Amino acid sequence: MPVQSIDHINLRAAEPMYRRLEDFYRQLLGMVPGCRPDISSTGAWLYADGRPIVHLIRLDPPAESCSLAAPHGAGLDHVAMRCRGLAETTGYLKRSRTEHTVANSPSSGETIVRLRDPSGLQLELIFAADE
Repeated sequence: MPVQSIDHINLRAAEPMYRRLEDFYRQLLGMVPGCRPDISSTGAWLYADGRPIVHLIRLDPPAESCSLAAPHGAGLDHVAMRCRGLAETTGYLKRSRTEHTVANSPSSGETIVRLRDPSGLQLELIFAADE
């Protein structure tokens, strides 16, 4: 499964840190808020060069956990990578008995495989709709 690129980072925080993060990425780095799919969490997707590369999740109340089996509160939630080789990847994960989930994005048609690395960091492997 060759990784093609990092697709986005996902950060989560309660107020006032949420606002500080949003202001930082918007004011210092010139990112702009843009379209975000209708998902259960609240937050913003910040775009650079037409791509949503920073996803912010607002935790409310602060102790809320809004990610797949998230073991912690604020901070880095996950790293998403664009990949190729969906069948090979899911086959390997099954053979190695690596816990993972597979979901299809209704808005993009992409397939998203979620798993955790050995340190516990959540990874999203994003495969094109034609895989």
